[in-house]
Formats: sequence, C-alpha cells, structure tokens
Amino acid sequence: MRHIDQWRWLLMLGLPLVVGGALVGGGVVRMVFEGRALLAFSGDAKEVDQDLMIFRSDLTRKKIASAAVTPNATVLYEKVPGHPREVAIRGRGFWPRDVVQLLSVAGTLSAEQAFARQKEILRQNLDALRQPQNAVEARIDQLTNEKKDLLAGSPRPLS
Repeated sequence: MRHIDQWRWLLMLGLPLVVGGALVGGGVVRMVFEGRALLAFSGDAKEVDQDLMIFRSDLTRKKIASAAVTPNATVLYEKVPGHPREVAIRGRGFWPRDVVQLLSVAGTLSAEQAFARQKEILRQNLDALRQPQNAVEARIDQLTNEKKDLLAGSPRPLS
C-alpha cells in the first residue's frame, strides 16, 4: 500500500468541495426542488376539465405569482391518469420552502376557484327555479286581490 501524505488527502477532499461550492455559490449550478400536491374533486368527472381550464388561465398564474415568494417558481396542473377526479399540481423552485409555499398557494387558490364556479352554477340553478315560483306567486297575489275586490264590492243581502 502506498503512503499518501497528509496534505494530499486535504487536496483530494478539499479541492472538489471548494470547486463545488464555487459553482453553487456563483450560480452556475443550481439545485431545483420539486413537489406535488393532489386535488380530489367530488361530483361529476366531466367538470374537472372545466376547472382545469380555469386553473391553467393567465389570471390564475398571475395570482399565484403575486402570492409566491420567488417569481422563478413554476406550477403545472395535470390530470392524474386512471383517476378522473384528481388533478396533480406540480411545483418547482430553488428552495424547498418555496415549493411548499407555492403548492400551498396554488392548492388554496384552485380550491377557491372551483368553489366559486360551483357556487355560481348553484346560484344560476336557484334563479332558474325561482322564476316559475315568482310567476306563480304573482298570479296568486292577483287572484287574492280580485277576490278581495269582489267581496268588498258587492255586499251580501241579509236574509
């Protein structure tokens, strides 16, 4: 076995560490962290495509970018194969905390948008159901007024 001097061990271990540190510190080499979150929908699987269109819109991207710590973080929405009611949110960033915050903001915003869309659909359905009810109530009020007019206009003879 060959004897290696102490300074050569330092050189063999220290040189890669110094070079690696210089590359990372200088921004030449950058670590990228990835994360994934799942959104599970209840209801009709056909509505997931409509929500995906909302999630992928420019407005949603701007909201996520304004709430995220770093503007370099990216978010992707994609359907989960084999699970028609699930959407995967994939996030990338330079630090783990940025990815966690990005996925948290994206998930919260996506859920709020999906609930807002469902709320609007329910409001429209409720308005559509109230229209016939309002027409019937108006007709009942009209008949009640006519009945009052008839009873008030002709006094009954006493027998």
